[in-house]
Amino acid sequence: MGMSPAGYSGTPLAKKLGLRNGQVSLLLGVPADLSEISAFPGFLQVPTSVEGALWRGCDYVHVFATERDALESLSSPLAVRLKPDGMIWISYGAARLIRRAKLAVAL
Repeated sequence: MGMSPAGYSGTPLAKKLGLRNGQVSLLLGVPADLSEISAFPGFLQVPTSVEGALWRGCDYVHVFATERDALESLSSPLAVRLKPDGMIWISYGAARLIRRAKLAVAL
């Protein structure tokens, strides 16, 4: 049996994140190379700005940010767009970590 990269279980990212068909998502700052999120075929709607998202209309919100101030300023606007049973993922500092992971795997 071949070895997989450290920390990678083989479970598809969409499954790990709980993405399901028919969800309305709000995606902010998703890196272009993470198409497993941005191009998930099951999303019903995919607004990419807070202003484009319906009030209490999002099942799934995912924010990629590198600065705490940006996250703090988004906290209230995101909260009112999330459905009561919705979920929010915050990837903080992810751009730097993703680049490092890709470099390590490429070596």
